Amino acid sequence: MNDGASIANLNAGLKQLQLNLSATQLQEIEEYLQLLQKWNRVYNLTAIRKPAEMLTHHVLDSLAVANVFEPFQTILDVGTGAGLPGLILAIVFPNKQFTLLDSNSKKTSFLKQAMRDLNLQNINIATCRLETYQPEKRFDCVTSRAFASLSDFVNFTHRLIKANGQLLALKGPKAEAETQELSKQQPNLKAELKPIKVPFLAVERCVVIIKNIDI
Repeated sequence: MNDGASIANLNAGLKQLQLNLSATQLQEIEEYLQLLQKWNRVYNLTAIRKPAEMLTHHVLDSLAVANVFEPFQTILDVGTGAGLPGLILAIVFPNKQFTLLDSNSKKTSFLKQAMRDLNLQNINIATCRLETYQPEKRFDCVTSRAFASLSDFVNFTHRLIKANGQLLALKGPKAEAETQELSKQQPNLKAELKPIKVPFLAVERCVVIIKNIDI
């Protein structure tokens, strides 16, 4: 991402999101996008090919939920893929600790390379299936933007959060129906649907915040 228009769009998007990033953080995001484009030509990490769409659909989509993660210190991103949203949030919050989990070794190899190139010190990477993942400690928050359903997300991840921890699911247009279905299945859960506006992206986005998890 070395053209002026892309950099201008990143800065304009950050302004809309009211995020103030340092020059170092901006450089890290730019280098991440360049690395993603390079690896994607060979390893097909994402179906999105155009740099401008990588910026909107991946980076700004991840940045749009940054403020929701403010209360947490340890965050697990399951099915992280190319590090979305976990790696982007790790750039934004260098004092928080992120664990990025994915079963695809090509994707985690990319993440390890990105960690080295960007000199990110607040990331751990786990290459395994979620069902077999056994962390030493539970997390303040577990997030994902890749799960098929909220019900599966809760069932597979509730064991990984601390008492009073939260699950944060990044979702699209079907979120309301999934939230209602989850409430029927798990009436004790508290699920809050928070709409998210992603700059330059005319697609419905939201984050579902799930609390009171004691299954």
